Amino acid sequence: MSQEEWKRIPVKKAIGKGELKLDQLRGAVSGAIVRRKVEDQKVRKLTNRAINGIKASSRFGPDSDLYRRLGYVTDIERSSGLKPDTAGDRTSPNP
Repeated sequence: MSQEEWKRIPVKKAIGKGELKLDQLRGAVSGAIVRRKVEDQKVRKLTNRAINGIKASSRFGPDSDLYRRLGYVTDIERSSGLKPDTAGDRTSPNP
């Protein structure tokens, strides 16, 4: 293939279209990440409101079984030095 034949091939045009598509995809990914972060913040705020409601409740409170079952450490457990059993085996003592 001669240099003249090579120059006639629309390589730059094809590369430009590919770059444009990549730029569009990068923008879409960046937008999706921002949207996910915004939604995560909303969920975190709602979760904190629910947990604070449980802690402030006279029916439940920060030492309740509900609070513990949601994965939080109660004040009693924290002050006693006990650690939750993460293996799920309630018969074996914690190391």
